[in-house]
Amino acid sequence: MKPSYSKSSLEPIIVTRVSDTTLQVQFHDPLESMYYAAGISYVVESDVMRIVIDRCPITGECTTMLRRHVVPGPPKPAVQDIPLLAPRVVMVFADGEEQIFP
Repeated sequence: MKPSYSKSSLEPIIVTRVSDTTLQVQFHDPLESMYYAAGISYVVESDVMRIVIDRCPITGECTTMLRRHVVPGPPKPAVQDIPLLAPRVVMVFADGEEQIFP
């Protein structure tokens, strides 16, 4: 997991529990000309699930665990469902990390 985005570039970040096993993560989709927020990758360590927003080039190879469906059109917040695999979820940024759930 290599974070590319700073916390401020993704804010506001809104996390909603949609079921016992699923969280919905909503974040600002940074406007870039050569890259995009492709999806979310994660790792689970004991009782903590760490997630990162993957930044990928608009053309070429891209590795992300949970690819986000990107809809063309006017800018709007990105929305991604992720499995809830630990009691605590921490988002990792290029400039630090923060617990986002609960």
